[in-house]
Amino acid sequence: MAGPTAAAGRLRAMLDAAQETPQGRARIALVAALGDLPGWAGAGTPRPSGPAAREAADHTVLRDQLVDLMVSGRAELIRRAGGNPASTSGAARFRDAPRQDDVVRLYAAAGLDLTVDLARLDAAPPVTADPAARAYVARFSTPTGDLHGRPVLTLHTTGDGLAVPSHESAYAAVVHDGDLAQAFVDRAGHCVFSTGELVATVEELADRVHTGRSGPADPAALAARARALGPELNVHVDEDGTLPVEPAFVGATPWST
Repeated sequence: MAGPTAAAGRLRAMLDAAQETPQGRARIALVAALGDLPGWAGAGTPRPSGPAAREAADHTVLRDQLVDLMVSGRAELIRRAGGNPASTSGAARFRDAPRQDDVVRLYAAAGLDLTVDLARLDAAPPVTADPAARAYVARFSTPTGDLHGRPVLTLHTTGDGLAVPSHESAYAAVVHDGDLAQAFVDRAGHCVFSTGELVATVEELADRVHTGRSGPADPAALAARARALGPELNVHVDEDGTLPVEPAFVGATPWST
């Protein structure tokens, strides 16, 4: 049986072949909608303004980031859990997907019938989780929502395709003990924060710990903190070099971006 590396290579080849045709691009958009991807890729790039540009970003994220997570990462999870911990749900997720309109428009442009593909998903043989493996994930990977009465401040990019922003709403829904505030930076990529944004967030959390202040994070105040640190810290550093950035805190909630 082929290992994860070979499987990931085949999946990348399938994505690249699909990207070459209107029909393939429409189906990539459907996959992205099912996965709640933001349709944005590349640190420093502007947010895409149309379905075609968002789909191209989805292809990049799927190919360059999520394939390894879905194949190699999943193989490691199955090994640790002692079995498959996940079940399929057909097309159910699409019915609540915020990017349905992109999919509808790309399917129409490609001459495809979206209802047919959704029916195929619903009719496919289901994959059912192994109960013991699911229990393992529930024990070690599912947030309890217990903050032990302490303040917690999360930070997320709105264009994160690896850990999608809607994870924040799922986390907030289970928090029951403590004060949770959530801050968002309007930028593409996974954890693509400037040093200034990170320092400003840590300072904000320290203030909450020391003063007992609670309530939603104020994006304007966070941006002012970061900006006051000077241009030397308002940069993002990655393998492509050093990118000057303006503090980009926003008040958007992850389910509305």
